[in-house]
Amino acid sequence: MRRIKFLLILVFLAFQTVVSAAIIWEGWDDPHAYRPTPILFLHGFAQGNPADWTKSNVDTKLNEYFAVYYKGYAADNTILTSTRFPYLEIIDFGGSLVDRNSSVDTYKIGDRYVVSHDRNPGDPGWADTVNTIIDILRDNYRYSDGSMQKINLVCHSMGGLAARKYFKSYSNSGEKLGKLIIIGTPNLGSSWATSAVSFSRSRRWGWILPSALVYVIMIETLDETAESFRFIDIDGDAVWDMDPAPSGSGFLNELNTNYSTSIDHFAIAGSHWLDYDLGDTVVPLESQLGIGVLSLKGHAIINAAHGEEPGLSSDYILQFLDSTPPEIEITEPEEGKIVFKEPGIVNVIGISGKLYKEYLPADTLLNIQVVKADSGQIIYNEEGGWGIFASDLWIPGNFDSPVAEFQKTLVLTFPAAGTYTIKVQAVNATNIVSQEESVNISVLDPGITWSIGPYQPYFTFSAAMLSNSSATLSVSLGQEYGSGSDYPLANFAISNLPLPVPLGVPVSVSYATVVIDPTTVFADIGSTEKCQVTFSHFDNFSGGYISGVITGTLWSDLNHDGHVEYYSLDGPFEFVRVISD
Repeated sequence: MRRIKFLLILVFLAFQTVVSAAIIWEGWDDPHAYRPTPILFLHGFAQGNPADWTKSNVDTKLNEYFAVYYKGYAADNTILTSTRFPYLEIIDFGGSLVDRNSSVDTYKIGDRYVVSHDRNPGDPGWADTVNTIIDILRDNYRYSDGSMQKINLVCHSMGGLAARKYFKSYSNSGEKLGKLIIIGTPNLGSSWATSAVSFSRSRRWGWILPSALVYVIMIETLDETAESFRFIDIDGDAVWDMDPAPSGSGFLNELNTNYSTSIDHFAIAGSHWLDYDLGDTVVPLESQLGIGVLSLKGHAIINAAHGEEPGLSSDYILQFLDSTPPEIEITEPEEGKIVFKEPGIVNVIGISGKLYKEYLPADTLLNIQVVKADSGQIIYNEEGGWGIFASDLWIPGNFDSPVAEFQKTLVLTFPAAGTYTIKVQAVNATNIVSQEESVNISVLDPGITWSIGPYQPYFTFSAAMLSNSSATLSVSLGQEYGSGSDYPLANFAISNLPLPVPLGVPVSVSYATVVIDPTTVFADIGSTEKCQVTFSHFDNFSGGYISGVITGTLWSDLNHDGHVEYYSLDGPFEFVRVISD
């Protein structure tokens, strides 16, 4: 019998292993399953373009974590034409020289491209374009209940200034954004922009002063070279906006004054050996980190020149996107669950629970350990195991609702009776570990006798007389813990108990799943005699039948008419509990 039971356990576990490994990739495309916040990538000015995110396969690397969620929307196509994968949308600020050197904020009188008649006052700058694109994405990336998702922004160079300007200028932007990740962004400006503005100004004055004609020709040559190879227009609004000196447009001063980081801001800064101030050869390190202006949730410094930064940032982008530690809740087994150890036979224990606050739950793993509480002996240890699956418990927009559930079946061999602690942790895609959650189970030997001691049984016997010849005996059994809490084991009743009970005659009564066979030593009503009750009850926790024996004293009360009003079983008691095969 034990050999058959062991084989059944192995078959069960083999099936569970297949299901657990497959369920990670099943169910996430259900419209009611969790959805990660989509990403919008912003490129930099001049030579910057959507290819910054595709030529180095930044989007491809991140798509490994997002592909599992694809089928949840009405259409799985990308929204923006420069995008290759859903959830990883890439903005294109335009291909012309004016587009690439545009103003960050809305055009106004006095802006350089307004003066040159390339733009008109009120025309959108990059920040306005960001606002338009975010609204388009939110209108397409909707939850199953029709509500709009937030958008995470990942920005390089001047794209970061555009994102920050959008966040500051649009009053409802905080409701639309999740996180803001800036890479190589000149938050405090760049001395290169100051030099470009100076060259531009000198050239304009040079045409007026003939003595400066040679200098002007040099600047013209430099400008044409910059436009040809780097698409930089030193007369454009972009360099003017990024100039922190009084010669600039004043944009940076306005942006950085009273700037609030009410959403999480992260910065990735490039540092190259060619840069004397440890910057990325274009933007100083201090400017990239926004020292004195930005309150960053996190930052990273990478070994990269300015143009190399997007392609070398994918690991940190993922880390910052998934920066919130996951949380878990164990729902099964319950605290104090009783398990009966069978010598030489493994025990199957199911663990289940909920996962919260995780950005990429499909890639979250579980660490599980089972230890004997008094000695610390480890009887089970698994790190990085599967077990997470999609759940319809998630509520869109509710950060406190579970994003997934977990389920695991453990095969354990307990070395001895006692208290065992099951410890569970979740590990996300960036190796951030949740706080450990644990639950204790009580492992008891079959056939243990419970009397006065750490496991004190309790019994409640009461009876109601239905007539002068029969009554119903109600029984409640349970385990009482030292803390005063108790664990109910069985409730049953003996119906139509004949009165008086004949001496030595067994009475068998069936009630629901409980079968009671009292071997009675009852005397006549009104007397007090010893009584013994044996019973067999199916236990849902251990999966077997529990046999018990109760001995005690039967006593009765007479009402004022001299009839039996009730009787009950009084202590002392002995409760023997075993599990049958």
